[in-house]
Amino acid sequence: MHSDLEELAGSLRVIVSNEINVEAQENMMAFAINALGNTEGSIIAFLRDSKDVYTNAKPNVRMTFYCWLDELAGQIRMSAVSQSHEQLPFRCGINSLALIPFSNSLAVGISGVYSSEEKLNVWQSQI
Repeated sequence: MHSDLEELAGSLRVIVSNEINVEAQENMMAFAINALGNTEGSIIAFLRDSKDVYTNAKPNVRMTFYCWLDELAGQIRMSAVSQSHEQLPFRCGINSLALIPFSNSLAVGISGVYSSEEKLNVWQSQI
């Protein structure tokens, strides 16, 4: 497991709220994209391990784990929200990608926001 995730695993406590934005903010973590390595394998392993950390830290509630690239900050950000909200807390359009295409977009530093579609690339998984 990536050293940043080992530290996170010991301290993360996922909260649940009726307010989706409260959940999203309180459960959000950010990591420098260049710290993950730039190979597809290292990025995929980091994303899977991150999902596992969130799964182990969440209360007994069905949630959606999701992550995206903040291109301007150079960070991969992740959070979890209750599935009862039935949406993710973004004000922009999203492009929901499978794990491998999402990791490829991270490897080249493309968030999707500045593409012709102007949609944020997001990987999400039910936890």
